[in-house]
Amino acid sequence: MKGETLSVVGVPDAKYGEEILACVIPRRLEIVEAFPMTVSGKVRKIELRERFAA
Repeated sequence: MKGETLSVVGVPDAKYGEEILACVIPRRLEIVEAFPMTVSGKVRKIELRERFAA
């Protein structure tokens, strides 16, 4: 991610105790409802790249 700035911090959460907050200064930002996942539970980054390549 050349040129972007990213910071990830933990913040309080009523249900889980803590949740992750990602703060990004992007050139482009896409919000998705869910990530394509492998059977082992990893994000399928290739599919994300293909989906948003343009």
